[in-house]
Amino acid sequence: MSCGACVAACPPATLQEKTVIMLGQPEHSVVTTCAYCGVGCSLKAKIKGSEVVRMVPNKNGQANDGYACVKGRFAWGYATHKDRITKPMIRAKITDP
Repeated sequence: MSCGACVAACPPATLQEKTVIMLGQPEHSVVTTCAYCGVGCSLKAKIKGSEVVRMVPNKNGQANDGYACVKGRFAWGYATHKDRITKPMIRAKITDP
């Protein structure tokens, strides 16, 4: 597995992410912060409709200067996974499991 910098640097787009091939080109982007570690890398989530197509390092990112590790660039599937916990798991009583 590589960090994906080769995909970003490929001028004729011979190398592409699988998600771009499957879902098509993104329509817009949103600047976000990577959730994997505490560094705070800035990424651009490239989106088509309501689905993330790819993550690209933000060139203006203060912490990462336009670079990202393999997790930041490719491991973002957790955000839309069906098993993701989306609300707090609060116990009614302290003795509850």
